[in-house]
Amino acid sequence: MQLRTILETYPVEVLEKIAANKISDIAHLKLPSQALIQELSEILCSRSYISNVLSLRQPPSYTIVSTLLEQEDYAYDVLSLKPKVLAETGVLLTKAASKSIFQAKKGYDLYLTMLKAAWELDNSVDRSEANLLATLRNELGISYQEHAILEHHPDMAPFWNGANIFERERNYLMAKGILLTFEGRYVLSEDMVPFIKDVWGIEMDSADYRRFLSYLTVQQLEAMLKQFNFPSSGDKEIKIGTLIRNFILPSSVMKQLSLEELREIARDTKSRVSGTKDELVANLLSMFDSHADFKQQVVETPREIPIEPKSLEERFFHILFANLSNEDLYDIASRLTGLHLSGTKQKRVDEFWASPYSERTLLLKLPNESLRAFCEKSGIPKNGDKKQLVERLINKYAHFDAIVEKNLETSRLGQLVKADEADVRKDLPQLEFVERDFHFLSADERIVLSAIIELKSLSEEELDRLASRYDLNWVLTKACMAELIEKLKQNQKDVIKMRSVGDKNIYEYRAA
Repeated sequence: MQLRTILETYPVEVLEKIAANKISDIAHLKLPSQALIQELSEILCSRSYISNVLSLRQPPSYTIVSTLLEQEDYAYDVLSLKPKVLAETGVLLTKAASKSIFQAKKGYDLYLTMLKAAWELDNSVDRSEANLLATLRNELGISYQEHAILEHHPDMAPFWNGANIFERERNYLMAKGILLTFEGRYVLSEDMVPFIKDVWGIEMDSADYRRFLSYLTVQQLEAMLKQFNFPSSGDKEIKIGTLIRNFILPSSVMKQLSLEELREIARDTKSRVSGTKDELVANLLSMFDSHADFKQQVVETPREIPIEPKSLEERFFHILFANLSNEDLYDIASRLTGLHLSGTKQKRVDEFWASPYSERTLLLKLPNESLRAFCEKSGIPKNGDKKQLVERLINKYAHFDAIVEKNLETSRLGQLVKADEADVRKDLPQLEFVERDFHFLSADERIVLSAIIELKSLSEEELDRLASRYDLNWVLTKACMAELIEKLKQNQKDVIKMRSVGDKNIYEYRAA
């Protein structure tokens, strides 16, 4: 059931409660129901909002939502959900207390230590801690589902396990508009589900994953288990169960198969067999997750998308969209035909540039609140309607060089470097090398590059502190770094690698 359909059954008073702290100035406005529903639909069905709401919660939030995700219609009887969730919580507490929680060897002890340290200060996890934990999970190969189980470990349970835990998390999810009610059942809206799955890294439901694994032969399953260092004995069902219980992602299994093996599965499921290996993996993931493998296939003629002219030069286009968060880019791609939802930030921005969509069409797909927040970060007035905000953004980035040049003219950087040159060179011994080999960079950019080379990597926060220390004139950290990286590429000096962690970027040095 779509979010709008559910919200249309709510009285305006309930809509206003859900909208509190989500829609700007809602306390001073009396919006009609349809306007409220429109605004709420844009906000709630966005990756950035769902990520902020779900990534920092305590148990049993995950169990509440995942229980509904496992239902075919994403709904559960109101009176039956609490006993179901509490029973599952008990199972997880027992599992997490066992000596060997998981068969895989992924550094769970290290992750548990970091998770406990994050919670110890005030029984919660803030945004920066959540980003650090996400980075650690990625490095260790730990899924969000495994994280959810580790939250039930005896070392973690005292932080959250007490009276009324179901009511506490249920009320939170309802206040945030994630958990809804309809005709005596708790429900998740169908258009919100893809964002929840993406935030939690759920590529398929258990039943869909089992159905995909059934297409593999016993020999393929055995080879897969050995590849992941799991016991490979037992019949086909036991082998499938071992992969599912140990949270091996479907995409990880698919990537272990050869291109021809993937094409064979695609033929068996009447899926598209052409394309690269990555394209086949993405297509099969989408097919099984949407149950299209056993639905009647309807061949549709692809709709030709008219090509819209772009207003910005390519490098200014890249600077603009590189300053959006990963969640914002996901929200845009999810609302337009033909754009991929996965990939690095650089690949997504490159795809936006190559797409038939103009900057206006792309930016207008952002929720109102996200667009206003981006305008504020860019130093642009955030009042007015969406079209006005988009025009201001395009106009600013169309004149990005002029803005940077104007700021550089009034910058005190040149005076600072001349006056305290010895101190700067003492702090940054790589500066002499950068001045010699990267003469095409500005004085600000040379200092930044010297620091990245010296320290091997810098986060956005560290770059802000660097700019403050040396009085650099950074208009926007992401924008200036995008400009620096572009200059390096144009001069065949591609020595900075950008890695995204949540909404933030980390810039790493790689020797040419």
